[in-house]
Amino acid sequence: MKKLEIRKTQALYNYSTGSIADLPEVSLMICSPDISKFAWGGEGDGFNYQRNKIEDERIASLFNVKYLVQPPEPNNTTDIGIKAVRFPATFFCPNCKTIHYLEELIKLEEYYLVRGNNEVKHYDELNKGLFCPSCFESSSGKLKIKLAPSRFIIANEYGLIDDFPWNWYCHRDNEKKHNRRREGNESCYDKNNSNPGRHLRLDFSGGKASLSDLSVRCTECGARENLGGIFNQDETFLKKGDNYLQYTGGKMSVPWKGYSKDDRYLFEQEFVGNVDNGDSDSFGQTEINEWKRLSPRTLQRGAGNVHFPVTHRAVSLPKKSYKLEISADIKFKCSTIINMYSSSPDFEGMSIDEMIKSILEKDDTQIENMFDPVINDQFKLQHVRQFLSTKLDNTGELSTEEENRKLEYDCFLNFDDEEAEPDEWYKSTVLGADAYSDVNFIDKVVLLHKLKQINVLRGFTRVNPLTLNELIFTDDEFELGDNAKLQKEYNRIRDVRKWPKTEWLPANIVKGEGVFLTIKNQLIENWIKANPGIVQRIDKIKSNYIKNLQKFNSNFYANDVDFISVRYVLLHTLSHIMIDQIAQYSGYNAASLSEIIYTNHDGGDGADPMNGILIYTSSSDAEGTLGGLVNHGQPGKLEDLIRNGLERAKWCSSDPLCIEMEGGQGFMGVNLAACHSCCMLPESCCENMNRFLDRALLVGTINKPELGFINYCN
Repeated sequence: MKKLEIRKTQALYNYSTGSIADLPEVSLMICSPDISKFAWGGEGDGFNYQRNKIEDERIASLFNVKYLVQPPEPNNTTDIGIKAVRFPATFFCPNCKTIHYLEELIKLEEYYLVRGNNEVKHYDELNKGLFCPSCFESSSGKLKIKLAPSRFIIANEYGLIDDFPWNWYCHRDNEKKHNRRREGNESCYDKNNSNPGRHLRLDFSGGKASLSDLSVRCTECGARENLGGIFNQDETFLKKGDNYLQYTGGKMSVPWKGYSKDDRYLFEQEFVGNVDNGDSDSFGQTEINEWKRLSPRTLQRGAGNVHFPVTHRAVSLPKKSYKLEISADIKFKCSTIINMYSSSPDFEGMSIDEMIKSILEKDDTQIENMFDPVINDQFKLQHVRQFLSTKLDNTGELSTEEENRKLEYDCFLNFDDEEAEPDEWYKSTVLGADAYSDVNFIDKVVLLHKLKQINVLRGFTRVNPLTLNELIFTDDEFELGDNAKLQKEYNRIRDVRKWPKTEWLPANIVKGEGVFLTIKNQLIENWIKANPGIVQRIDKIKSNYIKNLQKFNSNFYANDVDFISVRYVLLHTLSHIMIDQIAQYSGYNAASLSEIIYTNHDGGDGADPMNGILIYTSSSDAEGTLGGLVNHGQPGKLEDLIRNGLERAKWCSSDPLCIEMEGGQGFMGVNLAACHSCCMLPESCCENMNRFLDRALLVGTINKPELGFINYCN
């Protein structure tokens, strides 16, 4: 079988675990990297293909793994590579309008089984499309019509996904005729053994292309159902007395984990929730909202909300610039043991903090026996107690992204790169404000001649993107304490790994260069105090964000999204203006640049505020390694770049509509004076999906120019 090749970066974004790869003739779902022993490299049983490990203990420790692994290089070994399965597993024939099921197609020996070497092999060439056996038979072998993967799928907010249930939907008004293939009950499907699974047709009526002109029809019993309402979750999947999860026994599929052990043609499944409560009249609004999250909704196969990768961009720092209390290896082992004991009868009914307190009360010998796999000459009993005490102190609190960013922020400003090891990709030059006196709000500029970024794939969500980035670093829901809101949001993250004990996560490395600059803190504070209207604009952004979250049954409120601050929106907008100007000046493709915004979640009013912007090359080809970006950070050039960018920002081709926007625009309505004509960039550049932007914070509005930070500084 000829392999399909993708770039390493795509393995963490476009074609990452749980995503649907819409390729010529086929539609595939990318599987977990640890779905097989050798998928991303491994060794054993006489086989040896070393994993391409990334050794960065600080970043590995953030995610509580031992190490990170890059996607495998192309090779001639069929066992090595990114695995995939066909999804959706239902197909439509554009000629005879028949709906086909993958599990039936691949059982047809005359079409899809290959004989050779005295054995029968499954037709598994995933880069080739399947054809319609009905048309083939009716034409005496003259027609091989390629089947199209189903246009519709279903998914819920907790990441589970499945084929659209055509049989159930067609027969749902008559429970006795439901096609319960997985339950073994009699159905239309069972009666037609000569052509199993070929009794459904899609009928077209009318001259429009709307869903209301489509219906699914059963040729066995004559049942018919119009498709006009399939995107209405209440009417389709939450119908009283006949909700979908009651039909499936509360289960949905996890195709990225492969096929089930019981039936190699059906995907593994997971239990969703207590289906007996689906029609309870005693449900309050909170219970109803949660039931909607658990229940599926119809999505289009290629829609953007089918898959949101949960990733983190981290800068690899020299080892001497930071110090870890506990090594990543030991942290992983200790956490594994804690999670193992959390289900022990000895700690039944205890919360995680109660369990840790109980362990700490034990004598040294008892603790040593419990943590025997960890304790050795390098890691002694006092380290175990230290780990347990730290975990107890952090229970109920998020391990924030801000802590990680602070390490990077301090390293850029204070680390002497001569102390870096020869094999560490880090070299910098720190310049003070006096070198950039023509732009009076610059505090410091760091020219990063060598910079290594590591992208880590933690998991993915469906239907809605992750609300709080801090949850990326949460190891288990016990760390969230009794905070039900955070627990529900955390449970939406589907781990890319199939096995919880897998000690690594997928990642990739980008080596390049960057420019880091900080803004004078006192100037920002004085500007905010002098213009109360600024806070009102940020409150509007927060309000729009919360309203959009609550449309999707979220129970988050303004105090839960403290990362949206005046400082963040100001720095984020300035970063976009600079990236766009760099692309204009230097010839860099804007998509080859990325940003990281460094600011405090409390707005930066603490004792040690951060006001930093990092712009760096994020393309893995040669474009980002020639020194061109650092050159634009030099004194005399950076000032021109910023001034010209801000001058262009004063006018947008969509003005005055854009600059006077006060109700919110863009995705989720969380941008004010910012649109595609002035501030938005390719989404690969932006760390926040082109959200939380407001040009007015930089240049002011037509009627209130004093709102602009630049006008205040001048």
